[in-house]
Amino acid sequence: MAKKINKTKLQKLKKNELVQLAETNGITGAKAFKKQELIDRLSTLAQKKTPTASIHKPARKLRGKSIPTVPIHEVIIVNESKVSQESDYGIGLPPVSEQSSCDEGRGLPFSYNTTKLVAMVRDPEWAYTYWDFDGDTYNKITYLFREKSNTIKPILRVYEITGIEFDGTACNYSWDIDVHLDAKSWYVRLGDDNKVYVLDLGLLGDDNTFYLIARSN
Repeated sequence: MAKKINKTKLQKLKKNELVQLAETNGITGAKAFKKQELIDRLSTLAQKKTPTASIHKPARKLRGKSIPTVPIHEVIIVNESKVSQESDYGIGLPPVSEQSSCDEGRGLPFSYNTTKLVAMVRDPEWAYTYWDFDGDTYNKITYLFREKSNTIKPILRVYEITGIEFDGTACNYSWDIDVHLDAKSWYVRLGDDNKVYVLDLGLLGDDNTFYLIARSN
């Protein structure tokens, strides 16, 4: 289980890390707060929790339970007219046809047209993740947002799998982090070193169906 955060540890974090931590723990309007205000609010939140509680969302036990997971590539687009290149559902990605490439001489491309999720350890408590989509995945994400409207949201699902042969379901515990797909990167507080983690990027429906976009390396 992740270690409980104290004020000293919070003061060592950058403001964007504090904002993500605040949003993960239900503090609204975090981006408008100054760094010290974020530290004070998170410290107060930590004090309200039990001594053994983690400051992030409580771990969701999965061992022995079947969680409905649908790989994104298995989603069938019934009506292609439902797929729009507009990004009005928080996807925030330009149409694949408009994503620049290095060959066009416009610097780094927005997308390398490959679906992947990469997680890198930043320090004993934090990991940095980034992701990308190919054109087919982008279309299916757009389709799901249009079909399910406000009943679906993008998340990172973190699994703690120390001592477990991970098969996509069995784990010691897990938790979900709300993310913005257009950010294409996110800091994740793992909290407890000497543990093994796997991360999934996907869309979570209100019926708990998880549409898996990519799994970390």
